Parts: sequence; structure tokens; C-alpha cells
Amino acid sequence: MIEIDREKCCGCNYCTLSCAQEALTYHEYQIIVDLDKCIFCGSCVYYCPNTAIRVSRKD
Repeated sequence: MIEIDREKCCGCNYCTLSCAQEALTYHEYQIIVDLDKCIFCGSCVYYCPNTAIRVSRKD
């Protein structure tokens, strides 16, 4: 599961650019997550300058 803190997100788009699976898109001031594409690698978390993204696996 991916959680995005909308208050911390600055819209820099680093998370979407870092996603090799193209699971994240930026649309109308929001990050949209495609859970069918996401492999929960955490790349978006690493590149987010405001720690606005949290990834946790549901097993």
C-alpha cells in the first residue's frame, strides 16, 4: 500500500520520474497511484524530498 501525505507533497514530481514501473502520475496537483503497476520498491519514497510518501506491503 502507498500512502501520500497531501499536506507534505510539494508537487515536485520526483516520485513519478523515479518510478520505473510508471505506477505514479501527477494530475491536478495530486499524485495518482496505479496499484496494478506498483511493485512496492520504495523508489518514490527515496526520491521524495518532503517524506510525503510511505510504502507498506500487505502480505
